[in-house]
Amino acid sequence: MRRLLLTSFIIVVVTALAVVAFSVFGDRSVDAQFEDTDGDGIFDQIDNCTFDFNPDQADADQDGFGDVCDPEPFGANAIGRGTIPADQPSVTITPPTGAGVDPTNTVVLITFASDPGANTAWVALAEGTFTVNLVDTKAKPSKAHPAIDFMYEVLNHP
Repeated sequence: MRRLLLTSFIIVVVTALAVVAFSVFGDRSVDAQFEDTDGDGIFDQIDNCTFDFNPDQADADQDGFGDVCDPEPFGANAIGRGTIPADQPSVTITPPTGAGVDPTNTVVLITFASDPGANTAWVALAEGTFTVNLVDTKAKPSKAHPAIDFMYEVLNHP
């Protein structure tokens, strides 16, 4: 009997505390699921820019941060490798998605990873791609050469 009374007392106390907590704090767990802090019509749980109005959820570099609040909306610098095939004067590279090349605001840095011999390179920019061209400093056009590996970095400056 004593155990039953004690158990009943504990249930009453816990229930009373829950009622008081609910009346003071409300049911915020449900409200939080449907909160839209920036008022753009996208719930915070799936909004890619919680504190900035962006109803279109644009994310050019597909990094999960909306363009309006992304410090690098057009992508971080793309880093990659390429190879100019043996005896070829050039190779065209398409960087990864989100690191697009825009001739008006892109710089491409090239570092040879294998010996280019007497060749030097220059880069031509086009929309979405760049071409690494070889020029032999002693003879034009460039002479026969083995495959030439290089590393590149695409720098976008919006």
